[in-house]
Amino acid sequence: MGKYKKLYGTLLLGLIAIIILLTAVFSYSRSIEESLRYKSINSLKELSNQGALMLHNEIKNKQNLLAELSHDVSRIFVNDPQAAAAYLEEAAERNSFKRIGVALTDGRAYTTDGVELNISEREYFSKAILGHTAVSRNLDDYTDGGRIAVYAVPIFEDGSDKRIGVLFATYSLDTFRKTIEVSFFGGAGYSYVVQENGDVVVDSQHSESFKNFKNVYAALLTADPVNNKDSAEKLWQMINSKKGGYIEFYNGSQKYMYCSPIGVNNWMLLTVTPASVIEDKINMVLNKTYLLGILLIAIFLLFIWHIMRIHTRNQKELMDIAYVDEVTGGYSFAKFFKEAELLLPETDKKTAIVSMDIDGFKYFNDMFGYGEGNDLLRYIWQEVKASLN
Repeated sequence: MGKYKKLYGTLLLGLIAIIILLTAVFSYSRSIEESLRYKSINSLKELSNQGALMLHNEIKNKQNLLAELSHDVSRIFVNDPQAAAAYLEEAAERNSFKRIGVALTDGRAYTTDGVELNISEREYFSKAILGHTAVSRNLDDYTDGGRIAVYAVPIFEDGSDKRIGVLFATYSLDTFRKTIEVSFFGGAGYSYVVQENGDVVVDSQHSESFKNFKNVYAALLTADPVNNKDSAEKLWQMINSKKGGYIEFYNGSQKYMYCSPIGVNNWMLLTVTPASVIEDKINMVLNKTYLLGILLIAIFLLFIWHIMRIHTRNQKELMDIAYVDEVTGGYSFAKFFKEAELLLPETDKKTAIVSMDIDGFKYFNDMFGYGEGNDLLRYIWQEVKASLN
């Protein structure tokens, strides 16, 4: 009974150790999961902020370029606005503008592609004629209906602060798209530019993106009215507070979106990646962690098995030393007494004790040697044992 108690005790300790090890592996894996998810979201944040900074710098560089051009063209503009427009043709082509134009104070404009139009109702014109540098919201081009953004700066009379017109440059939003369509997360990520009211400025051609959408809030609620309701509300709060942050939303599958302010016209860059991209990275690391945990448990079980095997072998050796006669291989005198103590109280039958001696055994040993004597003892033991059985 004591042997089984020790065995059960060993097994119980092993089970407790395995539970502790499994708990440690699970806690560690959860810690890794949270850490990797945080790092992945942080990577998305950095990509979004970098993209927003690129757009900001591109817009500011174009504005600075127009400010320099307005100074260069002011003398020509005073005498001949059409000639001023022609003068700007090379600058338009060199800087990837769709067109550059000059406008009089009444809004009449002349462009590098020979178009004459009136822009007096455009908001960017109103701001520029008042002396401000302006960037329009996304507009429909007067000439071909394409989606554009327009940069505008005032033209000052040479040597004075008098505003005599506006210099403007039309920029295709497709060019903006090329700037933000940088491959990231293995080509699974994509970006949008939206206004503070959620209206799209630059959409994405990515296969996972919203298709032909006009407003990002409406697109979220259309894609999944239930799961995206809180996400749309959170995005609205972030955009209107002009702060960055991320949301989780569903559009066919779960996705992460990070929102970064561009710093121009309250535009926001929305950078998106499928949750599966992040989850795959997390699962890859977790699988390795679980595999390591299983390996550790296997090593621990192997160690327990080895200890128990050694323990069992040692127990057998001790039993053999105590209860097995080293010459005959039969019971020792100590084993006889132990078996008798167990047998006699449990039976009401008559019992007998048989005691034997071998006459002349000393002479046999002296004559044939102890080896032969031992063989004789073993033979006698086997015959007696067979007779008793």
